[in-house]
Amino acid sequence: MFRLHTATINFDFPEKKRCIIFDSVKPDLTSTDRANTTLVNGKELSANIQAKDVVALRAAVNTLLQMVSASDKTIDATAKKEV
Repeated sequence: MFRLHTATINFDFPEKKRCIIFDSVKPDLTSTDRANTTLVNGKELSANIQAKDVVALRAAVNTLLQMVSASDKTIDATAKKEV
């Protein structure tokens, strides 16, 4: 039996932005035999990542952070054009 490595990440966004990011990132999260990411939209956007090894954990964290960052930047760029 192996011990899972875990990471929990909480993002503090305003409600509207949090919902948009959740809706854009959630469908693209995938589980593999080495790592699983769960995204929850509550009072804050939170992610729980479990992985069989540190390399898989790092890859899953990096992927999640890149997706959230891209969504955040897209929302900001779109908002600037609307003004």
